[in-house]
Amino acid sequence: MKKGELWTDKYTSNKFFDLLTDEATNRKVLTWLKSWDSVVFPEKPKVSLRPPEIKQTNKANVFQRFNQFKTNFESIDEEYSLNNKRVLMLFGPPGTGKSTMARVLAAQCGYQTQQVNASDVRNGQQLVTLI
Repeated sequence: MKKGELWTDKYTSNKFFDLLTDEATNRKVLTWLKSWDSVVFPEKPKVSLRPPEIKQTNKANVFQRFNQFKTNFESIDEEYSLNNKRVLMLFGPPGTGKSTMARVLAAQCGYQTQQVNASDVRNGQQLVTLI
C-alpha cells in the first residue's frame, strides 16, 4: 500500500468482472459506450457486443437476464446505441458504485476519464472551460 493511499482506492474495482453493480446494468452501459466507437475512434472497425450463440443446457444462460429487457429492437446493439440513447444518466444513492462503474467501463472501452465534482463546478461556463 502506497503511503497515504486510502483503503477504498487500494481495493477499488479495476476490471469489468470486479464490479459489484448489477450485471445487466453493467452490460447495458458497456454496450452504450461501445456504440460511440465509430464516432470517437473512426479508424477502428465496429465490434458487436452481441453475445455469441450458446447452446441451451441445464445451466442458466449468463445472458438470460440481459435479454429479458429487449423490446422491439432487432438487437441489443440497436437498443443501447448512441442512435437510440444519446445521453446516459447514472443515478442512485451514494456508495452504490456509479462512479466506479463509469470509470472501469470507460477505461475498458479505451476512454480517458475526468471526474468533475458538482461542488467544484457550479455552472455551464465553468464546465465548458474545464472540458
